[in-house]
Amino acid sequence: MNNKRGINSSCFSSRMKKRGISGIVMAVIMIALVLIAAGIFWVVIGNLLDKKADDIAAADKCLGIDLKPTNMVCVGTGPYDCTVNLERGGLSTSENIGGVSLTFSNGTSSNETSKDGNIVANTAILVEDVQTSTGVDFKPNNVVVKIYMGTGNDKVYCTQINQYTVV
Repeated sequence: MNNKRGINSSCFSSRMKKRGISGIVMAVIMIALVLIAAGIFWVVIGNLLDKKADDIAAADKCLGIDLKPTNMVCVGTGPYDCTVNLERGGLSTSENIGGVSLTFSNGTSSNETSKDGNIVANTAILVEDVQTSTGVDFKPNNVVVKIYMGTGNDKVYCTQINQYTVV
């Protein structure tokens, strides 16, 4: 069936309908892609923010904790056994900590070890066989104490670091 211009109207309207449908399909696909991208972005950013929120909560707990080494005695002929006395002051004993990291050194060698568990009031921590990571014995004269919250792979270290040097 031809119209006034001599164009078959059924063929023309069929072609126009297909054009209209392809535009709608393209719009639906674009909207779907945008929604998928937004969903992926939401999940990634949400996970990052949750991790940072946990770190901030742990760091907030650290603020009131007062833990300092008051004495260190190392005995033996090598490897040395060292006892570090830690004093937890004031009101800071109400907050549980995950443990402490102790770094022993003598100016040329060092050894780091962790002791999990809450430290209450005054505590003596015994660290046996203080050696370097390569197994060399040394007698430390300094210990650096770092507090951490959490345990295992979830340790979050507090920013305050306390040190004791044997004089």
